[in-house]
Amino acid sequence: MNLVEETRDVQQRLARQPVASLPHEEAGVLAGRLRALLRAHSHRYYAQDDPVVADVEYDRLFQALLDLEARFPDLATPDSPTRRVGGQVLDHFEKVRHPQPLLSLQNAFDADDVRAWYERCRRGLQAAFDEDLAPALTAELKIDG
Repeated sequence: MNLVEETRDVQQRLARQPVASLPHEEAGVLAGRLRALLRAHSHRYYAQDDPVVADVEYDRLFQALLDLEARFPDLATPDSPTRRVGGQVLDHFEKVRHPQPLLSLQNAFDADDVRAWYERCRRGLQAAFDEDLAPALTAELKIDG
């Protein structure tokens, strides 16, 4: 089975039986499959510049692994894709130092997720500056894939 077929197989499996209802043994097998898939997809994306699934599909697999590791902490491994950021980047990309940190929406999939993210930012700023701040936002189209 190729990478795309394996990904679709796991997606269908998750649609039939969500992570929350899996017994521990099945969760362990699925966690292993998810780790292997996520590593393979990351390699294609970062090292080969040749992704075979959309970002949203990758994000759903990643979220399923996060959910499994949260439900069964003993299934989390030190080398899990959930424990690292990105992957090996191609050499021909120029390194850039940003004047301000670039922050992530942390996989916001709908308006409620964006509102929750905004509230977390607002509370964090309030704690840091001891003021009730309402930060302005700037949105840009994602053009990197």
